[in-house]
Amino acid sequence: MKAYAVGINHVALEVGNIREALKFYSDFLSFEVHQENEMQAFIYFGDQFLNFIKNDNRQPDQMRHFGIAVDNKELVRQTLEGMGIKF
Repeated sequence: MKAYAVGINHVALEVGNIREALKFYSDFLSFEVHQENEMQAFIYFGDQFLNFIKNDNRQPDQMRHFGIAVDNKELVRQTLEGMGIKF
C-alpha cells in the first residue's frame, strides 16, 4: 500500500536577498508572510507556501521553474510586464 500525493505543500527557492524576494513577489501577489529573518522567509497561499532561503552563491537558473495558480492571469501578466519582466 502507498500514500497518494494530493498536491504540492511547498517550494523552496534560493535567493540572494530575502527582503528583495519578498518585495518582488509582493509587487504582483497578495500573500501572508508567516516567518521572516535574514536567512529565510515563508509566504503562504492558503495551505501551500514558498520558502525563500538565502544563498549568496547561487547560479542563474536555466530551465528550473515553478507555477503559481492565480485568480486573474491577465492581471498578473500585465503587472509583470509593467515591472519589466520578459516572458
